[in-house]
Amino acid sequence: MVNYTIYSITAMVLFGVAAFLRKIGMKEGNQAVMFTVVEGIFLTLTSGLLFLIMKGQQMPDFKIPVVTGVLSAVGLVLFFTALSSGPLSIVAAIVNSNTLIAVLAGILVLNESLTLVKGLGIGFAIIGILLMSL
Repeated sequence: MVNYTIYSITAMVLFGVAAFLRKIGMKEGNQAVMFTVVEGIFLTLTSGLLFLIMKGQQMPDFKIPVVTGVLSAVGLVLFFTALSSGPLSIVAAIVNSNTLIAVLAGILVLNESLTLVKGLGIGFAIIGILLMSL
């Protein structure tokens, strides 16, 4: 198995567990914004620790990370807000369909190939999201 596949599967599992724990946190009455702030603090600390461990990594240009950080923070607040009132199975399915946006952007902006299999995958994902939200 290719390294990126192992990393991707591991990330999928970690994000899935994190989504479940967020729902538990919302049931305990935590506010979406404060939950995002606390999670952001620990994300920053963990990222900093990983940066120190992975010496020799080049510092990125800060424009794109700042924009993605803002987009992610707003997305997380909206995700937590949705979790506070909606079922995890539906909210997680809809929110995690963000992969479709990344795949389409890869095809349209980065000129990645759109194969029949990818096209079918996109179609099935959309059908799956619609079915999960019923």
